[in-house]
Amino acid sequence: MAFNISYNFISIDKFTKTSEKINRSVEKLNTKIKRANQSFKSFGTNFTTKVSLPFAAFGAIALKNAADVESFEVRLGVLLKSTEKAKMLIGDLTEFTAKTPFLLFFVINTASQLLAFGFEANKIPNILKVLGDVSAGTGSRLSEIGLIFGQISAAGKLTGERFLQLAERGVPIARSLSKITKLNEKDIPEAISKGLIKFALVEQAFRNLTKEGEIFFNATQKQSVTLGGLFSTLKDNIFLSLASIGQTLVETFDLKDKIQSLINGIASLTEKFNMFVKNNPKLTKFLFLITEIVVVLGY
Repeated sequence: MAFNISYNFISIDKFTKTSEKINRSVEKLNTKIKRANQSFKSFGTNFTTKVSLPFAAFGAIALKNAADVESFEVRLGVLLKSTEKAKMLIGDLTEFTAKTPFLLFFVINTASQLLAFGFEANKIPNILKVLGDVSAGTGSRLSEIGLIFGQISAAGKLTGERFLQLAERGVPIARSLSKITKLNEKDIPEAISKGLIKFALVEQAFRNLTKEGEIFFNATQKQSVTLGGLFSTLKDNIFLSLASIGQTLVETFDLKDKIQSLINGIASLTEKFNMFVKNNPKLTKFLFLITEIVVVLGY
């Protein structure tokens, strides 16, 4: 009997030790699994943070830029009554912008102003070159100079108000007009008040101010190689590059059709929901009541 008891104790002891080893092995395995899970979660978080989110942001910006360029084309297309002409003009404006310190957005705005004032599309790039030199030379906004120039064109002559606006911005229009008309510079205001300074004279005065040897000659080009000008050019290049990528994404994934389908789906779902509520007011009220109870109870 003693032998059997001893043998049983030995067996139990061996079993206990084996169980303990198994438990330790299981614990080690659990620890490794937890570490693996943590590593996987960490990898997932890092992947999302370092790859997925930046890529999504990059794609969103690219699509936004593509949408902006398309908006420019539509705006100019309305003014020119031709999408093809609008695309050609944007190409010219993009080329102009690449050599100047001006951002494409402001160049297109100024071009839109000039078109609205009746300037022909094929003349816009040359006019912008002149206005750009005046703007860069005076430190005034291109859109401001363009607006004043367009208003003079619309009036057909230089008025006292526009003359003062140009003078306030540092444009020596009186001196330039004096050289053209052979009038004394101090007599220019009187000639303006009599309506003698027609738009053609003002346009010539602007061009003369930007000729070689004159005050605003190549002012745009000089500004474009400054640090500020280079930053502007870099910003435009990034904008256009992303816009090109965005357009490729739109075409590759057929995003316009997919977005339109989503819009139609939402409209259809809204209509069906409204019809359901209209046809089943009591059931709808009951369902909403159940939903509120579930929310309150925290299920």
